[in-house]
Amino acid sequence: MAGSTNNYHFIKPADDEAADNTPLNTNFDNIDAALGAHDDALAIVSDGNTHAAIAAGQFVYVRNHGTLANGLYTANSNIAANATLSSSNLTADSSGGLNALKAEMENVTENIGHVKKNSIASGASASVSITRPCLVSVGRSSSSTTTTAFIDGWSGITYISNNPYFTISASNETLTITNSTGGYANYIVVY
Repeated sequence: MAGSTNNYHFIKPADDEAADNTPLNTNFDNIDAALGAHDDALAIVSDGNTHAAIAAGQFVYVRNHGTLANGLYTANSNIAANATLSSSNLTADSSGGLNALKAEMENVTENIGHVKKNSIASGASASVSITRPCLVSVGRSSSSTTTTAFIDGWSGITYISNNPYFTISASNETLTITNSTGGYANYIVVY
């Protein structure tokens, strides 16, 4: 392998190497972990005081609360799970906090690119808007059935692993993934 990226240390093959599934899957796991960590950084209070533990300084989206207006808040201190939320432990967040969250998310996007993931029912297709080049992997967690492909500039698709249950095609800036496995499948596209 030629090296790795600076920020997240994703493994990069050399220009003259064929890609290997092991480092690509490691990259996907690292991307998934980074996105999960950022999802966890924003606590969503769905029903009044029902929530997970909240760390001091964490953003909290409050909705359906009896005394607090729906909106974004910042935790003034650590708050135990399902503790009563009020203006004494939360501060209504101004656009400054929203801008900080937006800047953090833009930084993540810049560093790891764009990631789209979803599921596809059996016999169905998914269309994804992409920018080339991109990497796509589709599979079922209940089996080792996967297809992984690299879509380069405009010349075509290079299959890294190819399973007949999944077809991948690209036309202009649209990627089409078709699932014929007999069950739901999941895909992830990185570009």
